[in-house]
Amino acid sequence: MNNTVAGLSESEHVIDTADILTDLADAMQENTLHAFQQDIITQQEADQLNQLTNEMRHEANLLYNDAASYICAELEMAQIEIIETISNAKDAIKDMRNTAIYIKIATHAIAMLGAIKTANVSGIVNSVKAIKKESKNIT
Repeated sequence: MNNTVAGLSESEHVIDTADILTDLADAMQENTLHAFQQDIITQQEADQLNQLTNEMRHEANLLYNDAASYICAELEMAQIEIIETISNAKDAIKDMRNTAIYIKIATHAIAMLGAIKTANVSGIVNSVKAIKKESKNIT
C-alpha cells in the first residue's frame, strides 16, 4: 500500500471518529431539549449539557480539520513522488538517447576503420564529421 492510500485510509478513521462525535452531540442535544421540555432537567443543567454538546462538536470539527490536513499533506507527498518519478524517467530516457548516440558513434568509428584500411580519404573524412556531429548530441 503506498503512502497516499495509507494516508487516506488513516484519515478515513479520523473522519469516522469525528462522525461518531457529531452523532453523539446530535443525540445529546436532542435528549437535552426533550428532557428540558419535560421538566426533567433545569435550565442550568440544560445549559451545561449544551455546553458539553458544543465542546463535542468542536472536537469533531478539529478532527475533520486534522483529517483534511493529513489528506492534503499526503497528496502533496504523492505529488513530490510523481515529480521525482518523472525526473528519473527523463534521466533514463536521456541515458537511452545517449546510448543510441554512442552506438551511432561506434558504427561511424567502425566505418572509419574500414575507410582507413582501404585508404578511402573521403570515407575517413565523412566518418570523422559524423562522429563530431553525433558527439554534439550527447547530453
